[in-house]
Amino acid sequence: MDPAQLAINAIHEIEVELARPPPSIPKVCTIVGCNYRGAKYRCTVCFPYKFVCLSCARCHHLHNPFHWIEVASGNKIRVVSLKSLGMRIQLGHSVADTCPLPIAADANFRICNAHGVHEASVDYCGCNGAPSHAQQLLSHRFYPNRDVSPTYAVAFELAYGFGPNGFGPISS
Repeated sequence: MDPAQLAINAIHEIEVELARPPPSIPKVCTIVGCNYRGAKYRCTVCFPYKFVCLSCARCHHLHNPFHWIEVASGNKIRVVSLKSLGMRIQLGHSVADTCPLPIAADANFRICNAHGVHEASVDYCGCNGAPSHAQQLLSHRFYPNRDVSPTYAVAFELAYGFGPNGFGPISS
């Protein structure tokens, strides 16, 4: 089969899948030991593809804050960002730690990475001796758009390529 027909078939299969009603949603979070009612969130990227509660959805994405989350409501599913679910990204500290003196980034801060362009609730470290906001972004592998009061950043992965099997950096 020629590549164009393969693409057409794949698009058709996706359209059919999207038209189906969502699977039955469990009443209890599927994370072992949680048992919280209200499991209506699932990641579009993570495996296994199961519904979890809001708390578990946020907790399990501390290292992946740029995944997209499906939210089930009745017989519909909508895709939302982790920011819209209250996720905050703390720079300058360990992933699970919060800064005692956080400084919120611009309310419309955006980060562009391989998963798309994301609005992100970013908190810089405001502790005494903390690096500049731009340095904190760079240490987390994001290029800020400017040194002072950045409003967006681009992930290193986009600037340098996606690895040995992807495209590489542009050279002159």
